[in-house]
Amino acid sequence: ISTSVEEKDWDSDLAKYASPQYFTNNLLSSVYFEEGSRHIPKNAIVIEISPHALLAPIVRKSLDPDTDIIALTNRSKSVNNIQCLLEGIGKLYLNGYEPNVNAIYPTNEYPIPALVPSISHFLTWDFSVQTIRGLEMGSRKCWYKTFVLGVCSKPKYQHLLDYKIGPKFLIPAAGLISLVLDLFVSLNPAAKTVAIENFRTYECDMGVFLRGNCDVSVAITRVGGTFAISAEDMEDVWCTVNCKERILATGEIKLVAGKMKSNIPDWTTETLEGRLEFDACLKKLAFSSRGNQCVQQLSKHLEGFSADISSTSGRTFELVDSCLKLISIARSDDERTVVPYCIQSMVFNMEMIREYKQGQSVRVFYDPMDNELTSSAILMKTIRTKDILLDKLEPSKEYTSGTSSYWTSMKTAKLDDIDINYIGLSSQASKDETIVDFSGTMMSSGNRVMGIVSCVDSMIKYDRTLLWNVPSSWSMDQAVTVPIVYCMAY
Repeated sequence: ISTSVEEKDWDSDLAKYASPQYFTNNLLSSVYFEEGSRHIPKNAIVIEISPHALLAPIVRKSLDPDTDIIALTNRSKSVNNIQCLLEGIGKLYLNGYEPNVNAIYPTNEYPIPALVPSISHFLTWDFSVQTIRGLEMGSRKCWYKTFVLGVCSKPKYQHLLDYKIGPKFLIPAAGLISLVLDLFVSLNPAAKTVAIENFRTYECDMGVFLRGNCDVSVAITRVGGTFAISAEDMEDVWCTVNCKERILATGEIKLVAGKMKSNIPDWTTETLEGRLEFDACLKKLAFSSRGNQCVQQLSKHLEGFSADISSTSGRTFELVDSCLKLISIARSDDERTVVPYCIQSMVFNMEMIREYKQGQSVRVFYDPMDNELTSSAILMKTIRTKDILLDKLEPSKEYTSGTSSYWTSMKTAKLDDIDINYIGLSSQASKDETIVDFSGTMMSSGNRVMGIVSCVDSMIKYDRTLLWNVPSSWSMDQAVTVPIVYCMAY
């Protein structure tokens, strides 16, 4: 219904489009409010589209009082017209209509630059609740276990602090897995099969534990089995390190009905390398020699790797740690050392694990092609690894493609606490500068990011404008191939 032209001209371009001719006609010619209002039925919803809202008072006076008038613009300087438009769309929703709001938003073009706010909330673990308060208020919802880890920790937790790769201390993923598994099994002593899914470890500053003490908490929800392992500073007067609460690992744990089914492969053909020395392989990858005596036989087959693991201390940790070290040996090479940090699925046969603790050995098989570890006690599927970046005083000055020494320097520079997952190819910008792209996870927020840094001698240049969020449909190994190409294109 147009009140700017007569009814016979409603199908003309002058009536349908907001052209210069329309505004000129609207300013100089007569309007047809009375003629137009005759076409408005009772109990109607009227949307006024005009340079400024004039029809509302006329409609209210001349038509049915149940008629709703919605204006989309207002010429008053005190009114925010964007807010006026959105309020009009909201009134349509309240009246039962579903306008296409996507039409007012531009199409997303990836990659989206950094610092773009999200219009939806991410479901995350609430670590703002203190451990003691959670124990008092949430004991009916979660199972909790707390212990001290650091200078004053008990001997049974010392293996979590003595784990080294080269000069770098880190909390082993196997230690975090065994903490959750042992707590869950103690609460379910009749459990025969236990599964852990979506297990993920996070990097932390080991100096906090080596120079002071932290309260480590293991929390498992009773419904769903979601768990988190976190560490919080004890505020020890002897420790000058300020350690806020941080995440060490997350995942889900649950009981599985029946016995674990494992398809033990029949690998008989060994490669030319044949049997390997487990301890020698780990020393080559800069692993500490502590705790490597439980693997007696390591073999390399055409299909993958196998090993016999026997218990030396009666702990689940040794079995899980030996399995993860076997994966590290299979997926590392002469130029880099990798460790598992994310495992999609793990299944534990508790009866076989109890027999292992009593002295029975377990033979495990790892197939790199299927990315699966198989044994009678443990099954692991879809294991993701990341490079261990060893700290060095000076990076190499040989500017070659993908030089890992630059990344050790970048890791020393902390790089805004980005957990680097993949390292891309480097590009020599000049004789004295190398540009490298990477992808990783922001430790503070958990956002997946990709970006570019430049390396000059032992210096790292880091620019936040060269950091982008990774689209949800991309994998991290896909994202690492984008930053340099994206900057060259745009």
